[in-house]
Amino acid sequence: SFYATCVLASKFRRRGRGVRLGLVGSGPDAFQTVTNVSTELLGHMGLSTVGLELIALDRQMRQVSPRELATQLEAVAGYMAAADVPRASLEAIARMGVVFDRFVKENDLDGIAVRCWTEMQKYQVGGEVGVMPCTCMSMLSDKLIPAACETDIAGWMGMYMLQYASG
Repeated sequence: SFYATCVLASKFRRRGRGVRLGLVGSGPDAFQTVTNVSTELLGHMGLSTVGLELIALDRQMRQVSPRELATQLEAVAGYMAAADVPRASLEAIARMGVVFDRFVKENDLDGIAVRCWTEMQKYQVGGEVGVMPCTCMSMLSDKLIPAACETDIAGWMGMYMLQYASG
């Protein structure tokens, strides 16, 4: 109902102060209207953002230690059916997961919004194989760390509000 939505928005606005969102990459040019709305929402809701550019993501993925990689590969294999996924793709997904987890922890983030289309495939972020961040984002969401696509701050806020409303 409209009343319930207003109450939720009011509670979120109070809760929103101090909420930190990680932005991986910048907003796509084709999403300019979404970017403008998101910027306004950030100011009204009191959220702050921390950025990680795709070039830094790429560099950090290449620096993941063998131990971190092995641990994350185990987590990915336990999370999804990975038997038919090429090893290079699995390793890139695992490396990205390590970097995302580290980014969230080191910056005390409440969630992330990631730009992926089409740069991650086209420029082969993280190594020789370009991969999508969907698995890593889903794994974060399972840990109650909302993750939105295409640096969609408004979409992320909706996820966070629903999580907050559900307790």
